[in-house]
Amino acid sequence: MRSCVVILLSIFILMGCNSDAPPLDVETYVQIRAELEIIQTIHTYTGNTENTALMLDELRAHYDFTDSDFLISYRYYEAQLVDEIARYQRISQELDDEHRRLSDLLNELRRAEQILESPGRGTETEFEAEEF
Repeated sequence: MRSCVVILLSIFILMGCNSDAPPLDVETYVQIRAELEIIQTIHTYTGNTENTALMLDELRAHYDFTDSDFLISYRYYEAQLVDEIARYQRISQELDDEHRRLSDLLNELRRAEQILESPGRGTETEFEAEEF
């Protein structure tokens, strides 16, 4: 009886200490999560399922993973709650940084557009005005 208890405890300990690494390393997992958030946001605004599917296919190809790889990794990392919260915060920071970068780029484009449309600037280029 005592040996059965020891064996059962050993099995439970071994099952609980499953050290199998997930298919996706943590850095890749974080990048995929961040890009999935971007794809979700684009889909929410456009509703274009065809483009969403294409973006998801490109994401899978770029990081070379399957849906199963992602789900296994998701469950693995989600089980480590404290670390998962830190990953969510990191993903959020990366998305904020990307938003700022895109906003800055958009502002630069708007400024350039205003300069091009400002009075006193002709629509002809120097080359169009010359006669050969």
